[in-house]
Amino acid sequence: MALHTVRIPHFTGMAQNVCESEMSPSCSPDACNIDTRDGRLAVASGYVHELSGIHYVAYPGKVFRFYRWQQKTSVRYLICNSFGLCRYDWMTDTWVWIHEFPLYSVPEKFDFLLLRIGSEERLLIACGFGQMLTWDGVSDTVTPFGSSQFLSDMPQNYVESYMGRLFAAGNPAYPSRLYWSKAPGDNRTVEDWRQDNASPDVSGGHVEIGVGSDPITGLFALSNQLLIFRRDTLFRLIGDRPSNFRILPVDATLTQPVHSACVLRGDRLFFLTRDGLAYYDGLAVQRPKNAGALCKLLKALDFTMCTAASCGDKLYFAAAENNTRYNDILIEYDVPRDSFMVRRGFQPVDLVGQHNELYMLGGNGRVARFSEDSYAYGADPIQAWWKTPGMDLGSKLNRKQLLELYLEARGTGLTVTTNTGSEETERTCALDQTTAAKEIPLHGQGRHVQLTFSNPEGQWFSIEDGVELLCDMQRRPL
Repeated sequence: MALHTVRIPHFTGMAQNVCESEMSPSCSPDACNIDTRDGRLAVASGYVHELSGIHYVAYPGKVFRFYRWQQKTSVRYLICNSFGLCRYDWMTDTWVWIHEFPLYSVPEKFDFLLLRIGSEERLLIACGFGQMLTWDGVSDTVTPFGSSQFLSDMPQNYVESYMGRLFAAGNPAYPSRLYWSKAPGDNRTVEDWRQDNASPDVSGGHVEIGVGSDPITGLFALSNQLLIFRRDTLFRLIGDRPSNFRILPVDATLTQPVHSACVLRGDRLFFLTRDGLAYYDGLAVQRPKNAGALCKLLKALDFTMCTAASCGDKLYFAAAENNTRYNDILIEYDVPRDSFMVRRGFQPVDLVGQHNELYMLGGNGRVARFSEDSYAYGADPIQAWWKTPGMDLGSKLNRKQLLELYLEARGTGLTVTTNTGSEETERTCALDQTTAAKEIPLHGQGRHVQLTFSNPEGQWFSIEDGVELLCDMQRRPL
């Protein structure tokens, strides 16, 4: 008999890019709705409903995007769906139609941009067909953007502001063409896209990006350049006026991301595809050290309606896992810690990150706000689990007789499941709101050991300082 202690000093995040026997015990090949901040292991916080009104769309209608507009004295909400645009009416707690799309012209991709037209701030809405629209945040109607006189009434799908100008792309008639407005000032506005040969430095204009007919699939502005995505290629525009604009290809091989799956954090643009997480740092496309941590999961996801948001130190990406009508999985990436986690149990149609708060439009028609004070997803309990790697404890030959698990935890309830390959046992213990040491007797023996920590019936727990597993290592008789 040889007693052996295995310590997991802290917890980090998910890892699927190495075999479990080579994986750090601090990682997990399968986890959900878990928070590992400060190395602890806790059930992730939930969300509360931000608005009391519910947005219903009759079948076959579908909700695509939403926008949260933080004004000086109020907050405005806008939803884009198959039939048109709706704003939230705070007086009646209902959604009010402000625009209807033409029949059989249903957009599925939207882009938003807050911009100033003259002295007024408006929300620009681009959907790839028809004239772009603007909304003042108050009215029950929208206003068409631009005019045929200014050459700015064409359909566009992607909009961005760079060096004071409006840039646009996604015109179905010219899919690889990039447009820009005149520089605002001296009676010029961003609605004027005409070329001015007498004053080329303030002129509007357009240019074809790259060669061939591959469409532009996204525009994103960094502090000193404009990124232009085409199918599987990336270009950047540098310069501050048409006379010194330069469009350069970025030397990178990448899988084309959905434009709504790209998110800016500082002066880096992050994007998620089936190949993992990548970012553009101003010069080249890079991959974080742990970019492939979710390689198995990502290959099975549908990114067609993927949406992303940045909030605090974390990035969030919503995708579809089960061939559902809406996204049903939320991927969470902790930037400083280079670690991943996933959340399930709701349908994140769209995400918005503002002022260190994460907002979500759910498939149930509710707008929600994630909150550290919530222990449920709205009215639904959170189902959380964390599986350790299957560990052979440094010896594939010896059998391991499980004896006891030591940990310090608080909460309302914790279930520990042990799997040795030949048998599986479960232990549930009650917890207190103050951290206390727990000694949980275990049973089972086998060549490898896997522990699963979960919350029974949606309860909450937090393991504060790692865990220690005591077992008896027994050599197999020869």
